[in-house]
Amino acid sequence: MRKKIIAVLIGLVIVALGVVLVGNGAFGWNINIFIEGWWAILLMLMFLFGIINDGPNFVNVIGLVLFGVLFARYHVPVLKDVNVWLIIGGAIILCVGVRLIYRAFAPKKYVAVTSATTVEGEAVDTDAKPETQNCAFTEGESKYAGRTFSGGKFSCSFGSYRVDLRGATITKGALLDLSCAFGKIDVVVPEGVTVNIAKDSVFGGITCKAPTADSADVVIKADCAFGAVNVFVE
Repeated sequence: MRKKIIAVLIGLVIVALGVVLVGNGAFGWNINIFIEGWWAILLMLMFLFGIINDGPNFVNVIGLVLFGVLFARYHVPVLKDVNVWLIIGGAIILCVGVRLIYRAFAPKKYVAVTSATTVEGEAVDTDAKPETQNCAFTEGESKYAGRTFSGGKFSCSFGSYRVDLRGATITKGALLDLSCAFGKIDVVVPEGVTVNIAKDSVFGGITCKAPTADSADVVIKADCAFGAVNVFVE
């Protein structure tokens, strides 16, 4: 349903743009679609579609507010004399700090899997709790050699983290939830393991050098803001 809503909204925007262009050329409407800050509107729509599709999160909400303020600066006289970039930078840092404090005290949620799961025809023990790790202003690493990987949630802010899945017994469809802000997360997968990445990035980079597939061994949800998430085979 969300994909249908996004398709309809994008269609309406394109239709409206076409109507204006035709009207300007055929009927002399003289409607200027390239108003000051028009590029900010396009980026706001992109983040709005992200909210509709994936729900509100740190990345798309900050992006929507950020470019909304930038657009308002062109048309609100009071904002023209204000250092908007400094305010935006401070607001982003404030949000990151609040998020770090919240995650430090928020209870960790684990999903215990007690049944046996078959991976490539072999029964493996999945009586291991998905790992949750928060890394801030430091470096960290999780190694799964000789262990069962059934999923995990890792966040990194102002630091770096490495998730090493080499030598692990991987439960088919294991969810790896990554959140990176002003930092870097590296994910190392063994040869022959496929991944499926759901990207959500603003002012950041998400690269994948591992083989991908729709029905993948590892599903990666990457939320990247002002940072980098790298997935590769080693």
